Amino acid sequence: MKSELERDYVYKFDHLLESKLGFEILERYERIHLGVNFIPDYYLSIKVGIFSVPVVVEIKGEVTHQSQLKKFLENCTKLDGIKFLVATSIHKNIKDRLKRDSIGFYEVDQEVFVPLGLMLTGNSSGPSSKFIKKKGFRAESYIKTLLYLISKPEALKFTQRELAERLDLSLGGVNNSIKKLEASKVFIKRGGKRFVGDFNDLIDRLRIILRDIELGDHHLGYFSPLDKGFSENWPKKMKEIDSYWSGEAAAFIRTQYLSPEIFSIYTYNDKITPILKKLRLKKDPKGRIEIKKCFWPEEINNKDGTVPDFVTLCELLNSGIDRNKEAAEIIKKKLHDQMRKYEY
Repeated sequence: MKSELERDYVYKFDHLLESKLGFEILERYERIHLGVNFIPDYYLSIKVGIFSVPVVVEIKGEVTHQSQLKKFLENCTKLDGIKFLVATSIHKNIKDRLKRDSIGFYEVDQEVFVPLGLMLTGNSSGPSSKFIKKKGFRAESYIKTLLYLISKPEALKFTQRELAERLDLSLGGVNNSIKKLEASKVFIKRGGKRFVGDFNDLIDRLRIILRDIELGDHHLGYFSPLDKGFSENWPKKMKEIDSYWSGEAAAFIRTQYLSPEIFSIYTYNDKITPILKKLRLKKDPKGRIEIKKCFWPEEINNKDGTVPDFVTLCELLNSGIDRNKEAAEIIKKKLHDQMRKYEY
């Protein structure tokens, strides 16, 4: 029988998966043996794209030393699927160890880490990809590779060395990224050529990845205008501050379908002050203007000052707002029409 702490944290973990991260929980299992003398505190399966992926959860109170996780860490190397530690508090050194080993953690009501590589492959063998530096900010190499290839699908015929040069990544980083993407059928290689896999599955996976990034340290904050000038001039002021519109603002520019009420900005600028000064914004936790770090090559942004359409599409879908979903369908159809000749 679960303790009161376990029951409470199972409920909060389910809420995190479904409401915050957008996963569908397919099945919850009773306590079962997954190894010699190892019964996970919680075991379930979630939908990742078109796949059912098992999730093994360890639940703790305060975790200050790795010895508290000895059995859990030993079994993590033997089990398929996604592993998660859910705890009241977790020491920084343990968080670093979990990240290196591609084990997710949820410090309840505080910090969340989701191993993004597992969102693509559903496989946890080996550590996650190294973080590779690029213009402005950091992102895992396969995320950068994925977004580049679908935003510029003619690059599917590039050699991996050429991709490394275009993406400013190591050759090894690109090689590992391509292997993961092909293993998960995001891309399919046949007869020496590379094709795009199932389009809807691709969108589902990308939505999960971008939502996790937005919940992480790429989020710079929420802001409000200092005066009415913002609403009159907002589309005209972005390139000179090395920034691009996304979400509702990008949908308006790209489709003219809706008038934006919530504004989303991605920036390469490593200092936020010039953005606030140029757009005349003030910090406001309840503001309707969100600024995030841009992590992809600038060449795949649109010339009209908007981010890649795939980013806008996912942001609209992730918002859960009906009018945004309607605009998303327009963008999705356009993207699918463009991608058909690259599909397998």
